Amino acid sequence: MQQLVKFKKNSGLLLKFTLVILITACSNYLYANDDRYPQPELSPQQVVQIVVGALKSNDPSIGDLGIETVYRFASPANKEVTGPLSRFKSMIKGGFSSMLNHIHSEFGEMQVDAGTGLQAVWLTDKAGFKRGYVFQLGKQQSGEFAGSWMTESVWPIGVEKPKGQSI
Repeated sequence: MQQLVKFKKNSGLLLKFTLVILITACSNYLYANDDRYPQPELSPQQVVQIVVGALKSNDPSIGDLGIETVYRFASPANKEVTGPLSRFKSMIKGGFSSMLNHIHSEFGEMQVDAGTGLQAVWLTDKAGFKRGYVFQLGKQQSGEFAGSWMTESVWPIGVEKPKGQSI
C-alpha cells in the first residue's frame, strides 16, 4: 500500500514536471519559429501588425517576449537611441505601458512614400480608453536587414475617452 501511495505522489510530480517542460518548449518553439523577425518579404502593414500583436500579448512572467519582438523590429538607428534591450523594456513599460496587453486595435491606412511608411493605430485598453499612435517605418537600405521594413519611431497622437463617460 505504501508503495502505491509513493507511486501516486511521484506520478503527480512527474506529470507536473512534464507539463512545465512541454509548455516551455512549445512557447520557445512558437517564438523561435514564426515570422517575428525582420525579413524583406514582410510588408510594412505586416510589420506593424506583428509589433502591435506582440505588445498585446506581452507576458512579463515569461521574460517580456512581446517586448523582445518589438525590439527585434526596431531599426538599427532606433536601437542606437532606445537600446540596449533592458533599457528598451524599461522605456516601453514606463512611457508606453498603455500599449501593453491592450484589448483591441484599429489600424489606419498605411501611407508609403520613398522607403518610409506611416500608419496610425488606435489601441483600446482594459478601461475602455482608446490611445492613438503613429508608427513610422523605414525600409532598410543596407546591413543585416537590407530590404526589411523596421520601426524607426512611434509617437502618441491622442486619447479618446470611453463612450458615455463624462467628467
